[in-house]
Amino acid sequence: MISVKLFYDFICPFSYVCKVMFDKLEKEYPIKVEYYTKELHVDISENGIRTSELLDVLPNYSSILQILSNIGMQYGIKINDVKMKYNTKTALILSKFAKRYNKESEYINAIYKMMFENLDNISDLDKIQQVFANIGIPTNLTDEELKKCYVEYSNDASHAIDVDLTGVPFVIINDDIRIQGLREEKVYIQKIMGCLDRVDKLNNISKAFEIKSVSTK
Repeated sequence: MISVKLFYDFICPFSYVCKVMFDKLEKEYPIKVEYYTKELHVDISENGIRTSELLDVLPNYSSILQILSNIGMQYGIKINDVKMKYNTKTALILSKFAKRYNKESEYINAIYKMMFENLDNISDLDKIQQVFANIGIPTNLTDEELKKCYVEYSNDASHAIDVDLTGVPFVIINDDIRIQGLREEKVYIQKIMGCLDRVDKLNNISKAFEIKSVSTK
């Protein structure tokens, strides 16, 4: 099984497309995807900020969203022209609660849909709790459970520093291959197949060694 670590933030449409690409790849290849949160804009208020006010936003952002939407259609998602960006911290922290119920991937997709298709405020706790209810997760978190989720979210931030992450999406395959930014699906496939080839070669070497050891006894 090939391990894949995917760092993401709900504010990033490139991460959304990367996520659904790996949803598809996980069904087609022997890979296991783990999700790591990385909040990019910690200074955004819960009420949000106009996309045009973000200092690092590209002047042709609407055109980029249209291109990403066209790509996303191949994976069953839609990306609308987002005019407001919301603080993602609460939604990211609560992804760790969804993980405990094996609903993390489903939760991530639902929050992304809120952000880029429904254009909802994803920092609204009531809306997040509705997502929980829709996908079958308890909505009555205790303070202790929330603290544990925050610790996991903080651990992700520390891990991002350890791997020299500068932005999302950021993909690490088998703790070795690092891919910064969104790439075409074929690029990820190429890297996965390379890992599988190396595994096959190691298995063949191991089998040959075992056969040789038996024959010399």
